[in-house]
Amino acid sequence: MSNLLLGPATVCTFGDRPRVLQNAAVVVAGGIIREVGPCRDLVKRYREFQRYDTGGAVLMPGLICAHHHFYSTFARGLGPARTPRNFVEVLKYMWWRLDRNLTLEDVYYSALIPLIECVRAGTTTVIDHHASAYAVRGSLQKIAEAVRAVGVRANLCYEVSDRDGPDIAAEGIEENCGFLSSMSNPKSKIQNLKSKITGSFGLHASFTLSDRTLREVGRRLASFDAGVHVHVAEDLADRRAALKKHGMGVVERLDRLDLLCDKTLLAHCIHITPAERRIIARKKCMVAHNPTSNMNNAVGTANLLGLLRDGVLVGLGTDGMRSNMLDEAKFAPLAHRAALRNPAAAFLESADLLVKGNPRLASRLFGGRLGVIEPGAAADLIRLEYHPPTPLTDQTFYGHLLFGLANARVLDTMVAGRFLMKGGRLRLGVSEPDVAEASRTLAQKFRARFTADRARPASETHIRGADPASRNKVIS
Repeated sequence: MSNLLLGPATVCTFGDRPRVLQNAAVVVAGGIIREVGPCRDLVKRYREFQRYDTGGAVLMPGLICAHHHFYSTFARGLGPARTPRNFVEVLKYMWWRLDRNLTLEDVYYSALIPLIECVRAGTTTVIDHHASAYAVRGSLQKIAEAVRAVGVRANLCYEVSDRDGPDIAAEGIEENCGFLSSMSNPKSKIQNLKSKITGSFGLHASFTLSDRTLREVGRRLASFDAGVHVHVAEDLADRRAALKKHGMGVVERLDRLDLLCDKTLLAHCIHITPAERRIIARKKCMVAHNPTSNMNNAVGTANLLGLLRDGVLVGLGTDGMRSNMLDEAKFAPLAHRAALRNPAAAFLESADLLVKGNPRLASRLFGGRLGVIEPGAAADLIRLEYHPPTPLTDQTFYGHLLFGLANARVLDTMVAGRFLMKGGRLRLGVSEPDVAEASRTLAQKFRARFTADRARPASETHIRGADPASRNKVIS
C-alpha cells in the first residue's frame, strides 16, 4: 500500500454530515485516510507522498451493498421451472431449485462474476447471503477465496433452512460456525479495517425454520461476536406462517428466541407491524432495504419512513439484483413514490440509506470506519467521470447523486489504499474474460441439472399457513 495524495478533486465525503469539497485532496497512508483538505495546502505538506492527479474528477467513498446474493449469477437468462403465481412459487420454481443444483466450483465462479462487477461499479464492501443446499460444506471458504482474488471487503454467511431436511440444516449451522471460527476467536472483537472478510450467521426466513433449529442457532451463536443475517417478512406469506404456527409476527418470534442484537441484519422487513419496528429499534438491529428486488418480486414496499421515524438503522441492498449501488439508490425513491402515490416521498431518505445508513451499518459489522472520506477511515475510494452541469454543493449533492453521478462512469476503484481498477482498467488477481468463459462452461452443466432436477420439493411443513396466493399489502 503506497502513501498517496489524490487530487485535485471534488470530494463528496458521505457520512452523517456529507460535505462537498471543491479543489480538495485525500491523503492515504497504510490503507487509511490520513487527511482531507484543500489540495494546494496538502501538496505542500506531503511532498514526499506519491501524487495521483485525479484531474478535477469526483472522489467518493467506495460504495456499500447491505444485502447481496452472489449465487444468483447463474440465474441470468434462466427462467423458472414453472411460471410462478406468487412469491413462494418464485422461491420453489427458481431460487430453491437453483441453489440445490450448485457445486462448490459453481459457488466460486458465481461469486467472482458479481465481485468483479462490484469493482467496475465502485462497490467496495458487500454483505452476502449464500445458499447451496447440496454443496454446503466449504462453500463460504470458496466465496472467501473469490473475495480475496478480487480484493473487496465482504461479510459472508450461509443460509440455514429446514426446507431441505434436518441434515442439510445441521450442515448449514456447522458451515456458519466453522467460518466464524476461522474469521475470529470466539467472543473476541477482532474486526477492524485490516479485516477485509468478516462473517455473520445466515438464516433463510422464519417460515422455513423450526423453533428447534433456531434454538440451536442461538446456542451456537452465543460463542461468537456476530449476529444473524436473515430475511424478515419479505412476503406476506412469511408473516402469515408465523402468526398461524407461533401466534406472533416474524420479528416477535426472533425476539422471543433471543436472536436480535446490534449485529443482527434483517433483510426486507416489509410485512411487519409498528410494534415490531419498535422491537427492532430497541434491540438496535439493522435493516437492509432492497426496493428493486421487492418491486421485481411484487411483494410490497417496506415502510421506510416508519422504520426511520422509529430510529432503526436502515441500509440499502440489492438482494442479488445488481452490484451497482448508484443504480439501486436511483430507483429507491421511485418505489416509495409509486407505493404511496406521492411524488415528493422518500427522496432524501432514500439517498440517506446509501450516504449515511450503509457506512454506519458496514462499520458496525467490520469495525473501524467504512464508506466515508474522513481521517482515520478506510482508504476505500472511487473516482467518477462527472462534469456537473449545475453547481455541485452540500445543498445540491443528493440531486447530483441520484440524477447525475448515478449515471457516471467509475474510473478508479481503491480498497485499503490499493487500486483494484485504475483508469477503467481492472488490476485484479483474476482475468475477467477467463472468469466469464469458465462461468459459461459451468453454467451450461448447471442448467442441465436445473432442467432435470428431481430433488424432493420443499416440505410443506415449513410453509404451512403461509397462504401465499393472497394479495400482499404493506402494514403501516
